[in-house]
Amino acid sequence: MQPNSTECNTRMIIDTILQPLCVYKGLTLRSEQTIKSTYLPTCRFDYIMYWEVDQPIGVIEAKRQGYLKDDSVAQLLIKLLLLSSEEPNWFYFGVLSDSLQFIFAGVSKQNVLFFQTKENQLEITTVKSYDGVRFIADRISWLIGLAIESRRRGSFSKPIEDFLAPVAALQIEDSAIFLNKSL
Repeated sequence: MQPNSTECNTRMIIDTILQPLCVYKGLTLRSEQTIKSTYLPTCRFDYIMYWEVDQPIGVIEAKRQGYLKDDSVAQLLIKLLLLSSEEPNWFYFGVLSDSLQFIFAGVSKQNVLFFQTKENQLEITTVKSYDGVRFIADRISWLIGLAIESRRRGSFSKPIEDFLAPVAALQIEDSAIFLNKSL
C-alpha cells in the first residue's frame, strides 16, 4: 500500500476479503448506508453485513492507511451501539481497518468487547502476508458465527453474555477452539 493511500484503497482490500466471505456464509453485504436513531447520532456505515436479509450482524469501518486513531475506535463503537439499540439481546461485531491493521470489537446487551486485547492495552492485528489475510478472514468468519449463534439462541435460552463470558476471557485463537466445541 502506498503511503498516501486513501480510504478507497482500503475498501478495495476489504472488498477482497468480505465479498467472498459473505457469499460463502450466505450474508448480504451493503455499503454506504445511513441509519438514524432516536438516542444516538445518525451514522453512515461503510459496510453492514446482514443475516437473513434484514438482520444486521456486523459492521466494517474503513479508514485510510495510518488513520486508526482513538476517535476511529469510538466511531466504530457508536455504530455498534446504534445497531444494538434496535435489538439489545443479540451480539454485534465490528471491524476497524486501514487495510494493514485491524481491530475487532463486539457489543451485546451488557458488554463492549475487544477480542484482541491484552490487559489495559488494545492490540492491533497487522497484516504482513497472505497468511495474515487468511487470519483476518478467519477472525471475521468467527465473529459472524458468534453473531448468528446469538440470534439462533433466541429469548428462550440464557442471555448472550453467558454464552460470551468464557470466550471473552480467552485469547482469540483459544476462543475459536472453545466455540467450535460448544457450538
